[in-house]
Amino acid sequence: TDHQSTSSYPGLVRAADLIGQLADPHYLRKLPALFYEFQEIGLNEQLGYYSPYDLRVKYPSFYWGIVSSYIQSALHYLRVTQEGKQWIANLYSHVFSSEHKEFHNI
Repeated sequence: TDHQSTSSYPGLVRAADLIGQLADPHYLRKLPALFYEFQEIGLNEQLGYYSPYDLRVKYPSFYWGIVSSYIQSALHYLRVTQEGKQWIANLYSHVFSSEHKEFHNI
Protein backbone atom coordinates (compact mmCIF):
# COMPACT_ATOMS: atom_id res chain seq x y z
CA THR A 1 0.00 0.00 0.00
CA ASP A 2 1.00 3.64 -0.41
CA HIS A 3 1.86 4.23 3.25
CA GLN A 4 4.35 1.35 3.18
CA SER A 5 6.31 2.65 0.19
CA THR A 6 9.67 4.07 1.20
CA SER A 7 11.14 5.08 -2.17
CA SER A 8 8.18 7.05 -3.58
CA TYR A 9 8.03 10.83 -3.10
CA PRO A 10 5.57 10.52 -0.18
CA GLY A 11 7.78 7.85 1.39
CA LEU A 12 10.89 10.01 1.02
CA VAL A 13 9.06 13.03 2.47
CA ARG A 14 8.00 10.92 5.46
CA ALA A 15 11.60 9.74 5.85
CA ALA A 16 12.89 13.32 5.63
CA ASP A 17 10.46 14.35 8.37
CA LEU A 18 11.52 11.45 10.62
CA ILE A 19 15.22 12.03 10.00
CA GLY A 20 14.84 15.77 10.52
CA GLN A 21 13.26 15.22 13.92
CA LEU A 22 15.27 12.23 15.16
CA ALA A 23 18.67 13.45 13.92
CA ASP A 24 18.19 16.98 15.27
CA PRO A 25 21.33 17.69 17.32
CA HIS A 26 19.05 18.76 20.20
CA TYR A 27 16.58 15.87 19.90
CA LEU A 28 17.46 14.12 23.14
CA ARG A 29 17.20 17.39 25.08
CA LYS A 30 13.76 17.95 23.56
CA LEU A 31 12.36 14.62 24.81
CA PRO A 32 10.81 16.05 28.00
CA ALA A 33 8.82 18.60 25.97
CA LEU A 34 7.78 15.86 23.55
CA PHE A 35 6.60 13.71 26.45
CA TYR A 36 4.45 16.54 27.82
CA GLU A 37 2.97 17.11 24.36
CA PHE A 38 2.04 13.42 24.26
CA GLN A 39 0.64 13.67 27.79
CA GLU A 40 -1.58 16.64 26.91
CA ILE A 41 -3.38 14.57 24.28
CA GLY A 42 -3.27 11.28 26.18
CA LEU A 43 -0.92 9.64 23.70
CA ASN A 44 1.85 8.94 26.21
CA GLU A 45 0.01 6.07 27.91
CA GLN A 46 -1.15 4.61 24.60
CA LEU A 47 2.50 4.46 23.57
CA GLY A 48 3.64 3.12 26.94
CA TYR A 49 5.48 6.27 28.05
CA TYR A 50 4.92 7.21 31.69
CA SER A 51 7.78 9.69 32.10
CA PRO A 52 10.12 11.70 29.89
CA TYR A 53 12.80 9.14 30.74
CA ASP A 54 10.70 6.40 29.11
CA LEU A 55 11.04 8.18 25.77
CA ARG A 56 14.82 7.99 26.13
CA VAL A 57 14.94 4.39 27.30
CA LYS A 58 12.50 3.14 24.65
CA TYR A 59 13.99 5.23 21.84
CA PRO A 60 16.21 2.42 20.46
CA SER A 61 13.32 -0.04 20.16
CA PHE A 62 11.19 2.69 18.55
CA TYR A 63 14.00 3.44 16.10
CA TRP A 64 14.92 -0.16 15.21
CA GLY A 65 11.37 -1.50 15.36
CA ILE A 66 9.54 1.24 13.47
CA VAL A 67 11.59 4.10 12.07
CA SER A 68 14.52 2.24 10.54
CA SER A 69 12.46 0.46 7.90
CA TYR A 70 10.88 3.74 6.77
CA ILE A 71 14.11 5.69 6.26
CA GLN A 72 16.50 3.29 4.50
CA SER A 73 15.77 4.61 1.00
CA ALA A 74 16.33 8.18 2.16
CA LEU A 75 19.60 7.30 3.90
CA HIS A 76 20.93 6.21 0.51
CA TYR A 77 20.47 9.78 -0.76
CA LEU A 78 21.92 11.35 2.38
CA ARG A 79 25.12 9.35 1.98
CA VAL A 80 25.90 11.34 -1.19
CA THR A 81 26.85 14.56 0.62
CA GLN A 82 28.98 15.40 3.62
CA GLU A 83 26.06 17.24 5.24
CA GLY A 84 23.83 14.22 4.68
CA LYS A 85 26.43 11.99 6.30
CA GLN A 86 26.40 14.32 9.31
CA TRP A 87 22.62 13.90 9.66
CA ILE A 88 23.09 10.12 9.59
CA ALA A 89 25.85 10.36 12.20
CA ASN A 90 23.57 12.45 14.44
CA LEU A 91 20.78 9.92 14.06
CA TYR A 92 22.93 6.94 15.00
CA SER A 93 24.59 8.89 17.79
CA HIS A 94 21.18 9.35 19.42
CA VAL A 95 20.39 5.65 19.04
CA PHE A 96 23.78 4.66 20.50
CA SER A 97 23.49 7.09 23.39
CA SER A 98 20.04 5.80 24.25
CA GLU A 99 21.17 2.17 24.05
CA HIS A 100 23.99 2.76 26.53
CA LYS A 101 22.94 4.11 29.91
CA GLU A 102 26.44 5.38 30.68
CA PHE A 103 25.91 8.03 27.97
CA HIS A 104 22.50 9.28 29.17
CA ASN A 105 23.96 12.41 30.73
CA ILE A 106 25.80 13.49 27.58
